[in-house]
Amino acid sequence: YEHALDGIWRAFGQFDMSHKGGMWNGLRIDSRTFQAPYTLSDLRVGIDHPGGFVRLEAFVTNLWNTRGVVFYNSSGYDYFPGISTPEIVTPPRTFGLRLHYAWGKQR
Repeated sequence: YEHALDGIWRAFGQFDMSHKGGMWNGLRIDSRTFQAPYTLSDLRVGIDHPGGFVRLEAFVTNLWNTRGVVFYNSSGYDYFPGISTPEIVTPPRTFGLRLHYAWGKQR
């Protein structure tokens, strides 16, 4: 969503959500692992100039700090017991700021 603040700046906000259903990590019944479903959400807000040369935004990814298993590596490749885990998980909640400035030609 966007909203004009004055004749020069506009504010924007975005919330998005994605869901991954549960699934088995392989076809072999004797060695597969079930990967539970999970939902991820992101949020960002900011201001920008209609000319497109400057934008400032704050964001949060993985808003609820969901720990979802993207892949479970049961094959043993790239898995070292005691050193690594067979689960490849979603990145943790991340906060950040972005400043975009376009030099020269404007949109």
